[in-house]
Amino acid sequence: MKKLIIVIVILVFVYLAFCLVFDSFIVGYKNNHFIVYKYTCADVCPQQGYWYKRYYGNISYQQCISLGGEPALVGFLNKNNPIGGYDGCKVK
Repeated sequence: MKKLIIVIVILVFVYLAFCLVFDSFIVGYKNNHFIVYKYTCADVCPQQGYWYKRYYGNISYQQCISLGGEPALVGFLNKNNPIGGYDGCKVK
């Protein structure tokens, strides 16, 4: 029983460390990828930030579309002159 409690405590600490380091926490698993709930903010934090679900890991723009996700874009996006970049794959 004591070993089980120690394992549970270690898992809780690992999960909390993941949340603190990556500003996100795991909420599910879909299409062979973990889904995390992530907080993103711009220059004024936390007033203009937002939470969203995204696939965890290094998923390319094309992989995101093939998984049925929505590419998360950051920065100033203009049709003729995009300034910004790809920030992961949102879960629809």
